[in-house]
Amino acid sequence: LALGRRGEADLLLVHSPADEARFVADGFASERVPLMYNHFIIVGPADDPAQVVSAPSAVEALRRIAGAGATWVSRDDASGTDALGRALWEQAAVALPDGQHIRSGQGMGATLRVTDARHAYTLGDRATFLTLRPHLAMEILYPEDAALLNPYSVILVDAARFPAGRIRAEGAAAFAQWLAGPTARQRIESFGTERFGEALFR
Repeated sequence: LALGRRGEADLLLVHSPADEARFVADGFASERVPLMYNHFIIVGPADDPAQVVSAPSAVEALRRIAGAGATWVSRDDASGTDALGRALWEQAAVALPDGQHIRSGQGMGATLRVTDARHAYTLGDRATFLTLRPHLAMEILYPEDAALLNPYSVILVDAARFPAGRIRAEGAAAFAQWLAGPTARQRIESFGTERFGEALFR
């Protein structure tokens, strides 16, 4: 989205709804098209000292992690995942002390590995977790629910906001149309099925 605001991208594939809405409201998008989704999950050690597995909500799961003195790892990288994690902690109305909160400053794969090594908890997306699962000891403890929906959208950057020719609007529109079309839809809905027994995106 920052690249789009600077006119350094023609098309964006993003998953941070609140930030996307601001991008559109600020006039940087000529079109925004919902594309696909998966779910975030809370993962952690198999022995689950915070008893996340029985939590009635994601927010309560975070309160249990805080109350148990367990370690939480956040990406802290301004990603869509990080934005949701911050929002959930705000709803939980709990501030973790520094010793209980590790900020990885890295992507999802690296954050999952740090979490696993530290016997900690984190918010991850199901697709990345399933991809790395053979290399991790931790488990999915709080599965997908409506609060952890992870929607992806395609956004066309508005060429009118930038000097003529800077944004390749025609090519971007053609690619967006293909992404939203039946061929791409079929690939999205089958991607991961053969390897993981379920599609990584829907």
